[in-house]
Amino acid sequence: MSKNLVDFSFLEELSDGDPKYKYDVLSIFMDTVPPGLNNLKNLVGEGKDLQEASKQAHALKSSVSIVKITDMYERLLEIETLGREEKGLDRIREVFELILETFNEAEPIINAEIEKNRPSE
Repeated sequence: MSKNLVDFSFLEELSDGDPKYKYDVLSIFMDTVPPGLNNLKNLVGEGKDLQEASKQAHALKSSVSIVKITDMYERLLEIETLGREEKGLDRIREVFELILETFNEAEPIINAEIEKNRPSE
């Protein structure tokens, strides 16, 4: 994928360039998004509670609106919408796989940014 897989410009603007702030936000992001994706994976895999999958996708959207990962927000929105309408389980699963693939590519970039902004003890 392209070098622009992760866009930190909004985080940069929010933090006003403060490395500690960026470190804190990115750490929280990595503490919440992987478990949220895992929960969504279980909900989508079971395919029993699409309303709950919709809620989980909605919750993840707020995180990826700050740390922008290519197409992730739009894909979460699609899962949220389909889940709320309780339709398109195959499409939801397909879109989720794309989200997971993209996140797995973005994860080392985000972790590198965390390390770059880690406060010195």
